[in-house]
Amino acid sequence: ATPQGQALWAGLQARYANILVFDHPTLAVPPWINALDLHQALRQVTGPIDVVAHSRGGLVVSWWLRVAPTRANQVVLVGSPLDGTSLASPYRLRQALDHLATVADLLAAGGEALSGIAPIAAGAAGLAKIFGRVLHLGASVPLVDAAVALVPGLASQQRTSNNAETRSLFAQQWLGSPRFALVSADFQPSTNAPLWQVWDRLKTAGAQIVAGVADGVFDGPNDLVVDTAAMGFLGALQPPQSIERVALGAGNTYHTSYFRDPRVTALLDQ
Repeated sequence: ATPQGQALWAGLQARYANILVFDHPTLAVPPWINALDLHQALRQVTGPIDVVAHSRGGLVVSWWLRVAPTRANQVVLVGSPLDGTSLASPYRLRQALDHLATVADLLAAGGEALSGIAPIAAGAAGLAKIFGRVLHLGASVPLVDAAVALVPGLASQQRTSNNAETRSLFAQQWLGSPRFALVSADFQPSTNAPLWQVWDRLKTAGAQIVAGVADGVFDGPNDLVVDTAAMGFLGALQPPQSIERVALGAGNTYHTSYFRDPRVTALLDQ
């Protein structure tokens, strides 16, 4: 969606014999099941493979490398919950619901205050009220624990010390041994917009509220969805010389905007 991205896409099409996309269920099954399907899909490929994976896709690729000898040459994992995410931890999820409910209440109050100036705000305030009530209910009942356990694709991503799948993933050196680039970010929105650019400052204020909510859920830096520390984790058994950790640091890049960041585009081009 950016000029740099469009140039990269054109370059990739010229460099590679084939560009493949793996379509797979993300909640109905755990990532190691996806990995078995990926292995089956690529069994007839005879040439070297370079991989770009985002978010949970990084777990799928990790399991693929764990259980199958592959032709993977280079693997770029972007914002991937390799060591899980706090959002999939039941305790943290309850906190998330509670914090989101508080934000919804604030939005509802703000919408009501603005409704005399901008009538559309009244409708938004009504929706925010409903949203807030549902979230408060979800945060106050013990169903969150069961809900996570009943969704295999979510349970696999729990950032907890007793996640058996994470322990198994890193229990031994993987069968695939490509070169890795692990991309991480810490969402800390900022702007240098002057006071008269009201809309830019309002947008940034909203982003700062969201970041504040996330900081109440995560126990450290994060990109709003995944803990930053979890994105650079490959266990103790992978060859360290094959791992490049690309930390974008604190800034405006969040979980779904990595590929708009020119630093990520440049990395992929490299």
